[in-house]
Amino acid sequence: GWPVLLLSEQSLHTVNLKKSPPVSLFAQLPRSQGQAQSAAALSRVTIIGKIEPVPSEELNVVKLAFTLTHTYALQIAGKR
Repeated sequence: GWPVLLLSEQSLHTVNLKKSPPVSLFAQLPRSQGQAQSAAALSRVTIIGKIEPVPSEELNVVKLAFTLTHTYALQIAGKR
């Protein structure tokens, strides 16, 4: 898949990403409730790549998919 990030033009990290788009994204499963699991025992992945804007012809489809999954983002993603 392609990770989709909703970034604000006003954020310093967005400014930095525009200057230097190579990034890494770390994701780890949360601990199960009631179990004392070591963080090292949990499944995790690091994705390495380059941040790229969504092509304009795909933007509406990506916005729709993103806001269906993340309804809290509807106000933000709907702008522009």
